[in-house]
Amino acid sequence: AFFLGSKYKMLKKIILLFFILFFYSKTAWSADCGTISENTTSAVYNCTANDIFIVESGVTITKNSDLTVKIYSNDDNVTIHNNGTINNTKNKTILASGMDDLIINNNSSGTISSSKSSTIYIRAPDGIRINNYGTIQANTYGTIFNDLAAPGDIYIHNEGTIKTGTTALDGCSGDGNIGNICRSAIGIIGDNGEGGATTIVNSGTIESTNDNKAGIKIYDTANATITNSGKISGHSRDIYILDEGDETGTTINLSGSPEFNNGIDTDNAPVNVVLQN
Repeated sequence: AFFLGSKYKMLKKIILLFFILFFYSKTAWSADCGTISENTTSAVYNCTANDIFIVESGVTITKNSDLTVKIYSNDDNVTIHNNGTINNTKNKTILASGMDDLIINNNSSGTISSSKSSTIYIRAPDGIRINNYGTIQANTYGTIFNDLAAPGDIYIHNEGTIKTGTTALDGCSGDGNIGNICRSAIGIIGDNGEGGATTIVNSGTIESTNDNKAGIKIYDTANATITNSGKISGHSRDIYILDEGDETGTTINLSGSPEFNNGIDTDNAPVNVVLQN
C-alpha cells in the first residue's frame, strides 16, 4: 500500500509540475492584444474578437520565427493601429486568416516588415482593410499576400510605401499561377468570380526591384479595381493580371499623375482602363 501511495503522490507532483511549466512557457510566447508601450522580442500577439491592438510610436515588437501577430477565423472586428515597428526576422509578420472586418492602420511613423516573406499574410478573409501611410516591406516577396481565395472583400489603401526588398527569392513556388502570384509586392488570388471584391487605391509607392517581381499581381477572378495616382513599379511588369479562365473583369483607373516603369500585362484577360483626369 505504501508503494502504491508513493507512486500516486509522485504522479500528482509530475502532473502539477507539467501544468506549471506549460503555463509559464505559454505566457512567455503568447500575449494578448492591447496597447504596447515597451519593446518585445519574442511574444506572439493573439488578437481575438473586437480587440484594439496599438503599437505606440518608437516601440518595436519583433520575433525571430514566423508569426508575430495572429488573427484567426471568428476573431472578427479587430483593429490594429501601428505607430511603431512590427517585425519578424522570418515570415508572416501578421497572419490574417478567415476573419471578418479586420482593419490594419499602419500610420506615417509605422513600419511593418519581414526579413523574408509575407509581411501581411492573408488567407480567405471575410473582410479586411489595410490603410498604409508608412512602410510595409518584405525583403524577398509577397509583402501583402493573399494565397487562399477570398469570400469577402479585400481593400488596400496606400499613401505610403509597399515594397519588396532585394534579397534573392527563396520559396514562392507552385504549379501555374500559384507559383507566380507571390512574386510581387501585392499578390491576390481570386475566388473564381464568386467571392468578394479586391480594391487597391494607390497614391504612394508600390514597388519591386529585382528577380522579375511585379508591383502587383492579381487573378482576373478577384473582382479587382486598381486606382493609381502614384507610382507602381515592378522589375518585370508593374501590374500583372493573371488569367484563371473564369474572369470577372479587372478595372484599372488612372488619375492624377500616375507613374509606371515596365507596363501592364493583362495575360489576354479582359481589363478596362479608365482615364479619370
